[in-house]
Amino acid sequence: MQNAAKEKKLQLIWKEPAQDYLTLEKNIRDLIKQKVKVVIIQFMPGELSLDLARQVLEKDIKLFAIGTLPFDVPLDGFIAPDSFRLGQLQSQYVVNELRKQGLDKAKVILYELDQRDYAFSQMTAGVLSILQPAQGITLDRREIKINELSTASSKIESELLAEKNYQAVILQSSSLAAEISQTLKSIVNTDIITVGLGAGKEASTLIAGGIHDAEADPMPEMVARVSIQAAAQAAKNESWQYDTQIASGSYDIPAKILPVRLIKQDNLFLLKDRWGKLTPKQKETGTSKKQGSQGGEEKKSQDQQKKSEGESGSKGKMKLKIKTKNGQTLEIDLPGEIEQMEVKKAEEKEKQGGGEQKGGEGQ
Repeated sequence: MQNAAKEKKLQLIWKEPAQDYLTLEKNIRDLIKQKVKVVIIQFMPGELSLDLARQVLEKDIKLFAIGTLPFDVPLDGFIAPDSFRLGQLQSQYVVNELRKQGLDKAKVILYELDQRDYAFSQMTAGVLSILQPAQGITLDRREIKINELSTASSKIESELLAEKNYQAVILQSSSLAAEISQTLKSIVNTDIITVGLGAGKEASTLIAGGIHDAEADPMPEMVARVSIQAAAQAAKNESWQYDTQIASGSYDIPAKILPVRLIKQDNLFLLKDRWGKLTPKQKETGTSKKQGSQGGEEKKSQDQQKKSEGESGSKGKMKLKIKTKNGQTLEIDLPGEIEQMEVKKAEEKEKQGGGEQKGGEGQ
């Protein structure tokens, strides 16, 4: 948004995210005092949105909502990713992966955020549009209140650890998905499918390491650019370029609904501009899922060891065990059979771990 505002020669004033309506109202009053031309808000669910909007609109300030559409509020515009499609992407990925695993019956748990919110309710509708008609799939819906989000991860983990019969978990949050997937993959079962929303850095890093499966990406960079373009037009009292209208109570709100995408291990390069190079994060125990896989059909190994050539320790390979005079033991997994081996003295060798090192427990 800062880059786009600079190109449009707009002054951009930021307010920190408000955790409650009192703070949000104070922020809005501060902006009104600064005589801004346009206000862009991501509203919180609730019935106080109309009062906040009235304070802005009575001062002839243009008001745009992004991400969240407050009900029955006369906005100048609404800009958001396609929430319905985000839910479809999440659920279709789950269906595809379950079929690859050869499962005709499966239970999918959906942790959905506040359904009073337009965006989250649309995501849930997208999930239902795919999973409800899918044969053999049972959907278990569980709602998380927005004000419970900060403590939700421990509650969800406790629930999932106590249960056994489920094959996939969908979450409408990237941070929650990142926390939950690590627990599920390391403690419960590496075959459990986890899908989040947002493509946050932590979740994306876990995808790179095979610990997390996928994230529906709302592409916030596009939301940012379009929001600034709309604000620039509105500031000049020009009609902004919306492409649809959404009914919200007594009003038809001009809206622009933007494309979205699904991020998996094979297309993480799409996030390079957002997060830079993602260094895979491995689980503390066990092995990661989908290391260099295609179609999720790779075999899991309990003794993977990271070496300069890549990942070794696959089933059916040779293991070289070396014991030195001073009692040290070194085990090395080799990618193929040994045809010839030479042992030469060297003036200095680089130590590996300074003691006993066994395959799968090394660096």
